[in-house]
Amino acid sequence: MKSSLPIGIFDSGIGGLSVYSQIKKILPNEDIIYFGDTARAPYGPRYPWEIREFVNQMLSFFDHCNVKIAVSACNTITVLGLEEFQKNHDFKIVGMSTGAQQAIAASTNKRIGVIGTEVTIQSGMHHKTLSALKPESKVYTQACPKFASLIEQGKLTGIEIEDAIAEYLTLFRKEKIDTLLLACTHYPYINGLIKAFMGDQVRVIDPAEDTARQIRNVLSNAEILNDNGKTGKGRLYFSGKAQQVRRIADNIMDTSGCLFLERNLRSSSM
Repeated sequence: MKSSLPIGIFDSGIGGLSVYSQIKKILPNEDIIYFGDTARAPYGPRYPWEIREFVNQMLSFFDHCNVKIAVSACNTITVLGLEEFQKNHDFKIVGMSTGAQQAIAASTNKRIGVIGTEVTIQSGMHHKTLSALKPESKVYTQACPKFASLIEQGKLTGIEIEDAIAEYLTLFRKEKIDTLLLACTHYPYINGLIKAFMGDQVRVIDPAEDTARQIRNVLSNAEILNDNGKTGKGRLYFSGKAQQVRRIADNIMDTSGCLFLERNLRSSSM
């Protein structure tokens, strides 16, 4: 496996761009190919068998692109399990960090909230991991099905997203949590609104940075870390609405040097 090969990042839509940004920050020399399945986002309300089929299509695309590692920048995909996909591909497949250790370290009163998609919350993964690390912790979870849809539409401010935040997060105010774990890669884009609603006493944890550090360690241990000194390039593929995504992305990340491309996996030959 050559170190010069690109990193692949895949997600249900634009949420994984928060992970893309962190990987670019920590691994600036790496070329990255991103695939966001915007035509079929969000994944949260979908059946697990549907999501697995979509993931198979994205990973087949990465086979075609000859990536050296594939990163699931989606908690919904990660909690469904990546082991079944690994046997069909030569590159390593890595999922999202739960962020549990960060949340435990940040919390002083050990009252921790977790928000994510329906699939992520129903899996119980974050609750189990937090409880295993700190059994005395009180963990409160909440599925936030409206968040991803609104963010995919670019509604990062305004009454709709503010009402949704109040609807989902009031529970955590009542329970007096001091740490909130974002278990969906879409949610960092409304981090400011979440912090404003929860107040300064609540620490908000985004696992994207920890995920990027894990990717660096995996590449380093496999001796395929690209350290040629050249700034890596980004190719961003979306299964639909690529230009709309570009407009949203321009407001949430540095898109300089990025190519935004559209590709329909269902009709594309690999």
